[in-house]
Amino acid sequence: MPRRKQLTFHIQDLRCAGHIIEELSQLPQLANFDMSSIELTIKENRPAPKIVKKDIDILIDRLQRGFSANKHTVTQLNGCYLITNVHLAK
Repeated sequence: MPRRKQLTFHIQDLRCAGHIIEELSQLPQLANFDMSSIELTIKENRPAPKIVKKDIDILIDRLQRGFSANKHTVTQLNGCYLITNVHLAK
């Protein structure tokens, strides 16, 4: 999935910059920070992807075909395949 778009604004570009700086300056943990360098970052809102049963069926079919066609290239641990037909069936 591609990264979410994000926008960055410098605090000085906003009309409410004075109020925000004044409010943040009162916090003791921000005493040693430069308030003129504040930036706001906003990320794009994306809905969670919906999983459709059809997509799962296609995925399982492709995994089964890939496993049967490339069984010799699937990773093995102590002579056992890490993916078996039982795992694919689940």
